[in-house]
Amino acid sequence: MAGGSGCRSVSREVTFEQDIADPGDLYRTLDLLAEDLADTLRDEGLRFRTRACTLGHTADDIALMRKGARELLASLLDGRKIRLLGLRLSSLSAVCARQTRLEDFVL
Repeated sequence: MAGGSGCRSVSREVTFEQDIADPGDLYRTLDLLAEDLADTLRDEGLRFRTRACTLGHTADDIALMRKGARELLASLLDGRKIRLLGLRLSSLSAVCARQTRLEDFVL
């Protein structure tokens, strides 16, 4: 991901040594994956849109990332055990370095 150029997505995943059913363990792991991705986005000056839970705008907010990831995980938790857990952010774009002006919102 050199310089963030041409990068369409970033992801992190973990394969557990054994299947995990405890939602607390899964959510904690998901939070760690989100923190790692947020650090990468910050370092590369990127914002994201998620694929399975699409936002109407780009973002770089870890709280928003965690919320979306947790909602997706909650929709899958039905007592099943999970061996592989991952988080992928796509449709990456560079963060605009200039300050937004009022004129940017007026047509």
